[in-house]
Amino acid sequence: MRKLTRNKNFTPENFYKKKEKQNLEEFRRLICLVFILNLMLIPNTIEYIQEKQDKTLENYSPIDYSYTQSYSIDEIETWINNIFINCILKAKINQNEGEITLNNLDDFYNLKLQEKIDITYIMSEEENYKVGVKLNE
Repeated sequence: MRKLTRNKNFTPENFYKKKEKQNLEEFRRLICLVFILNLMLIPNTIEYIQEKQDKTLENYSPIDYSYTQSYSIDEIETWINNIFINCILKAKINQNEGEITLNNLDDFYNLKLQEKIDITYIMSEEENYKVGVKLNE
C-alpha cells in the first residue's frame, strides 16, 4: 500500500492478473450456467418441434391437380376480341364470367359485342362503371 500511495499512477502486475483470473472464472461460470440451461430446455424444444411436425403431417392431404374443365380456343379468342378495346380500363375474367371496368357507358353500348357475351349487371363506382359479363355456351 505504501508503494501505491507513493506512486499513484502505478498498479502492480499481480493485481491485473488476479482481476483477469476472476473475470475468466466468472465467464466460465456463466458459460456453464448457459450450457446447463440449454441442456434443460433442449428436450422441451425437441418435443415441441416433434408435436408441430406430427400435427402438420396429420393435416396433410395430397392435392389433386386434375382439372376437368378445359377451355376452347374459340372462347379465349372471343374474350380477347371483346376485352382489348380502348374504352375498357380493366377486365377480370374467371371461368367464363367476369367484370369489365369502363369510363363511359355510351362507348360500351356503341360497341358491337358478339352474341356469345351477355351483360349480367351494370354498377357505377365514382367515375367508372363496372359491367358484369358472361359467355354464353
